Amino acid sequence: MVGADLVEAVLRGGYPESVSRATPRRRTAWARQYIDAIIQRDVRDVAGIDRLDQLPRFLQVLALVSGQMCNYSHLGGQVGLDHKTAARYVSVFEQMYLLRRVEVWARTRLHRMVKTPKLQFLDSGLLSTLVGLTPAIVAQSLPTCVRQALRRGRVSCTGLLPNR
Repeated sequence: MVGADLVEAVLRGGYPESVSRATPRRRTAWARQYIDAIIQRDVRDVAGIDRLDQLPRFLQVLALVSGQMCNYSHLGGQVGLDHKTAARYVSVFEQMYLLRRVEVWARTRLHRMVKTPKLQFLDSGLLSTLVGLTPAIVAQSLPTCVRQALRRGRVSCTGLLPNR
């Protein structure tokens, strides 16, 4: 898979509901509804967060720094959260399987523990929706798609690796 097909696969992501949508507009609508449902229903149930109004903006900030090092003070400051609340919200999003913190590679365990982790979204389609990616700027979500594929042992963006 190369060219336009690869770009389309990255923008589509791996959720079956998204993949089954015929047009980019319908996939985007589904992704937005899915994110809203997670924030309005699941986050409230799992984490007991009362101020849900900050979560959509914070999730968009996290999407914009996907693949970069995670500085909670800086990220929280973008939406008026302190660093402890920002770290808690990132943990909640990890529990919801929207993103994960990835330890930075280092030669020793001590250096790995001390280094600031990077944030990675688990689905390139959700990341694309949050960031507003278009085919022209899809390169930003390609690493997320590849990581998602490698974690699953196959590519949900069908074609990069053989299915097992």
